[in-house]
Amino acid sequence: MALRAKVAAAGVCLVAIAGVVADSAAAGAPTGQANRHGCEDAGKAKSSVQPPLRTDGRWIIDAKRRRVQLAGVNWYGAEERDQVVGGLDHQPLDRIAACIAAMGFNSVRLPFSNALVREQRPLTEIAPEVTGRFVRENRKLLTRSGGRPARPIDVYGAVVDALARHKLLVILDNHMTANDWCCNTGDGSSLWFDQFPGEHCAAGAMPPCGPQGAFTEADWIDDWRTMVRRFRKQPAVVGVDLRNEVRPDSVVQPTVSAGWASGPPELDWHRAATTAGNAVLAENRDLLVIVEGLVFAVDLGPAASAPIELAVRDRLVLSPHTYPWLWTASASELPSALESAWTPFLTGARPVPIWLGEFGTNTTEPAQPWLDQMLATLERTGVGWCWWPLNGTQSAGRTRTAGARETFGILDAEWSEPANPELTARLRALARRS
Repeated sequence: MALRAKVAAAGVCLVAIAGVVADSAAAGAPTGQANRHGCEDAGKAKSSVQPPLRTDGRWIIDAKRRRVQLAGVNWYGAEERDQVVGGLDHQPLDRIAACIAAMGFNSVRLPFSNALVREQRPLTEIAPEVTGRFVRENRKLLTRSGGRPARPIDVYGAVVDALARHKLLVILDNHMTANDWCCNTGDGSSLWFDQFPGEHCAAGAMPPCGPQGAFTEADWIDDWRTMVRRFRKQPAVVGVDLRNEVRPDSVVQPTVSAGWASGPPELDWHRAATTAGNAVLAENRDLLVIVEGLVFAVDLGPAASAPIELAVRDRLVLSPHTYPWLWTASASELPSALESAWTPFLTGARPVPIWLGEFGTNTTEPAQPWLDQMLATLERTGVGWCWWPLNGTQSAGRTRTAGARETFGILDAEWSEPANPELTARLRALARRS
């Protein structure tokens, strides 16, 4: 999730390039009593989506060529310091997965860090306080076959499998290089590689820093190969989000920014995303390749004039992010601005699906005008979406307090029911109309 001050510091004209939401005062939670569509319905939800997924013009389709709108939630934590999804110290894994499906979502974007991919230590050694609080049913996750201690990647894999059991689609999301909370321009994970040896460690993030203290583009692509191979036989994994919120890098001085088919080759996100996407498809051609825009995933504009062409057709999805604090005009301007930004991809000469990979607001005091307009725009355009986040509590990371209430979370602090039942009902209705 992008930080307001850091985006502003990047000097971006947010209204023009993204049409993202108004910084209107929170209007309070919606009034009225909603049906608590939540975890009490666990086990009743079913999905008719048949993987693998493809693209067909501006739409995503399944194996039976039916349109699929990815309507999901982000479940964070594995990319942060404890290297494990949040909530396992509150509820059984299968209950959380069942709850996601019961609330009407059909997919989960699951962040991970590159450090998690390479981590060989047991999770119990990395995060003893969290794992020591795991509910009884989740303690089995801490041991893999043969009695060996589970590593973070093993528990991440168990989460993927649990989501699959409950008919949820999974998007693997490379969120950070090191394990920490995202995002700002000085966290050492602004780009998909280190600008200098150990940059992400110099920024105060967590190790490891690579064999020679550097994390390279080749390392990033190798990690993607590792992840794709690991989940190749899990059909519920339908896509990969290549890199979260590419943004200006202020750890180096002067600050550098990625380009799109422009600038130095090493900073060309169009080139890097194409190379990584092709590497992913060489391992598994059945995956969607999701590419975010520049500047905290706000700016998709350059992708219209310089489109990405992958080696396998009908796999590319473009992904913007949006939050209330990124909008600098009234919420009433949101629909026209968003649709103007998305139109080149939805109705242009070379249509491609748009998937809003992150959007959200405080679930206890929503930015109500923004939320109303945002949901109406998604319904009108048929664009897929993914709420940030599912989590009822925070995970350990920069600016975070482990165990504190996650104010943007869909679930409450006990991870047992919706934090805002009326909002959850609206999202459920939006997903049903897809």
